Amino acid sequence: MNNRIRTQKKVYTPTTSAPEPECYLCRIIETGECMIVHRSSIKRIYDDTAEIMVYDRRIEATIEYRGTRDECRRVWEKKEEGQKSNNVDEANDSE
Repeated sequence: MNNRIRTQKKVYTPTTSAPEPECYLCRIIETGECMIVHRSSIKRIYDDTAEIMVYDRRIEATIEYRGTRDECRRVWEKKEEGQKSNNVDEANDSE
């Protein structure tokens, strides 16, 4: 006979009902630089700020968008286009 105590297997249930996004569009607080960060590089999330790993360093960044890589890229391109058009408008106004 076997004297081991039998325990029932625990069924895994996620703590959050909504799935985590695949990627995040983040703006680094120190430099103001934007980058797309994969979920595995995010160490902690506090509301709209996150602690991310970049080149083996922990850096704080603000989260600007959450979604797939393609969605983050589209949002980033729209922001860059908006900034370029604002810069052109300011240059035309100053002339």
